[in-house]
Amino acid sequence: MPASRRFTPVERIESGRYVFLLAVSFALAVIATRGFLELTGYPQLGSTTLHIAHLLWGGLALIIALLAVLIFANRWVMLTGAVLGGFGVGLFIDEVGKFITVDNDYFFPWAAPIIYAVLLVLVLVVLLANRNRPRTPRADLYHALEAMTELIDDDLEASERARIEEMLERVLAHTDDPLCRQLAEALLGVVQNPAVHPKADRPGLDQRIRAAWLAFERRRLPRPVHRWLLIILLGLFALAACFDLLAMVALITDPEAIIAAAAEAGVDVTALQGSSLNLLGLLRLVLVIVLGALAAISALLILLRHEPMGTALALLTLLIQLTVVTLLTFYLSQFAAVAGAVAQLALLFLVFRYRTRFLRDDLSILAPA
Repeated sequence: MPASRRFTPVERIESGRYVFLLAVSFALAVIATRGFLELTGYPQLGSTTLHIAHLLWGGLALIIALLAVLIFANRWVMLTGAVLGGFGVGLFIDEVGKFITVDNDYFFPWAAPIIYAVLLVLVLVVLLANRNRPRTPRADLYHALEAMTELIDDDLEASERARIEEMLERVLAHTDDPLCRQLAEALLGVVQNPAVHPKADRPGLDQRIRAAWLAFERRRLPRPVHRWLLIILLGLFALAACFDLLAMVALITDPEAIIAAAAEAGVDVTALQGSSLNLLGLLRLVLVIVLGALAAISALLILLRHEPMGTALALLTLLIQLTVVTLLTFYLSQFAAVAGAVAQLALLFLVFRYRTRFLRDDLSILAPA
């Protein structure tokens, strides 16, 4: 094998799964930490001299995760390290406001957008890790060697053996390197040995969740129901944009009455106290109105059975919403924007699934197979 390949990276066989678990753990850690602190009145762990910030616990989790993946070779350690690492990153970055301001302001308005932007970057890495990439004999051989550890641990499942055989056969079919061929033949002989008795497939938690969702789709979301669900939800998205416009008009005409009424109703008024009237607030309002109109057009196109165009426009609308508008909303409303972001992400998933199920789009990166 040429020496130039020595430093050419090869992705792990389940890299997308590991980064996905890291991203989910990251998001849950931030949400849980902020929610806990809000409910408990922001307590401090320490004394009159010391303050044990949760950033330190995040650093400890990161060190443990890193040491685990550096020391141990078991595949389950990678899963544990991904979850623990995401938890550690979440605890660490939750305190970013303290470390980008001279007065250590935990509630610095830009902290929430920064945290959300990091999450978006992690999501992008998940998409890149899950992308369809050209297979090479070198990568197949790496992946086969990694998967063979299940045989060593007497935990090889039937589907894993089939995948190993497929990878090794591709190596034999496409490589001219005699050493790689010899290694592939030897591994193939081992995995096909009659003495190897693979276990029945045991689906993991993610596979069980996927199977449960697919069963729910088959029973509860036939095409007409799924279609009308998209129409209604996109209509509600557009309606919410109208309410945003009305709220802004009311705020401009009578700000004191609106803020007082919102405060009496127990509504978070962070986004109403001046910041919504600045340039970022106005930019967000313009984008919300434009995206609301696009959502309404999407719903109308789907209603008129122009589904490819309607769902494509809905995807574009929701992606702009989640990457640009929600980022601005996190600045203006802080973590009150979490609920809206989750709802928009759920709608995005439903649109993806509709295209995958009924329009035959190849969107397997984000949608269950």
